[in-house]
Amino acid sequence: MRVLLFCAILVSSRSVAQEVISLPYYGIKFTVPQGWVAQEGEDMYILGSHTIPGVIIITEHQYGNLDEIRREAAQGIVDENGTNLKLTSELKPFGKQGLVGDFAGTLEWQQVKARGISLVARANGGVTMLIVTEPQLFSSEHEQAIATLANSFEFSTPKSNPAVSQWKTDLSGCRLSYYNTYSSSDGSDFSGYSDKTVIDLCAQGYFQYSDNSDMSISTGGSSAYSYNNNDGAGTWEVVQDGGEPVLQLKFTNGNISEYALTTNQDGHTLLNGSRFFRTCNPNDSVEAARPNCN
Repeated sequence: MRVLLFCAILVSSRSVAQEVISLPYYGIKFTVPQGWVAQEGEDMYILGSHTIPGVIIITEHQYGNLDEIRREAAQGIVDENGTNLKLTSELKPFGKQGLVGDFAGTLEWQQVKARGISLVARANGGVTMLIVTEPQLFSSEHEQAIATLANSFEFSTPKSNPAVSQWKTDLSGCRLSYYNTYSSSDGSDFSGYSDKTVIDLCAQGYFQYSDNSDMSISTGGSSAYSYNNNDGAGTWEVVQDGGEPVLQLKFTNGNISEYALTTNQDGHTLLNGSRFFRTCNPNDSVEAARPNCN
């Protein structure tokens, strides 16, 4: 979670109509409280007000019942970016499928007080919202704002994103290849590495996978060399995760790998933001470009 807590989110002093945000691929709709504005962030929405200090953060969660939320809340909210919030109150029911509680600690290294509300929407998840501000500024206005927001949520069955089926068509029967090389030398020492990942997505629904990494280092006449090779196979699918297409590989050993599917401005295929070459001709004259789907 990355949130610039005390950044200025400006709202005109004139009356602002309440905004209704509908996210059909998530099956979520909510109304922004009066006097607040919403900005979409990475995997979250952030709400700010010109009269009430602090922000409201809205994220999805994957908990299917209130007991799971209780267990997670008891452990607090911690990440590597300076967030360490501990539960300071008893969790109380909020509506029919929600819990509310207070937290205190740090958010991005800043001391804060917070109130959180989590709602269970369906068997595989729901939403969590957290209103945070400096401890001495927290007031009943914050409690009212987050309660108003939580009461506005409506949930429905997520709609299918047409990009999911399009990606499945575009990737079926294709080879995805990733290459990354680096070398360095100062005249006496040499070091370098070479990474190559190949994923063959066969039309029959199975895949072939290889991930090779070579690394060589030599210093002062001595040398060391290591080679790591990991091969796997299983079934593949393009699924919808939070409304976005994701390539899912289920290996025969039970492991699952997932890659967010996007394209860059030139239309090149990106897996988790890394460029992969897509080649789909089984009769390609270049062997390295041919998908292995015999």
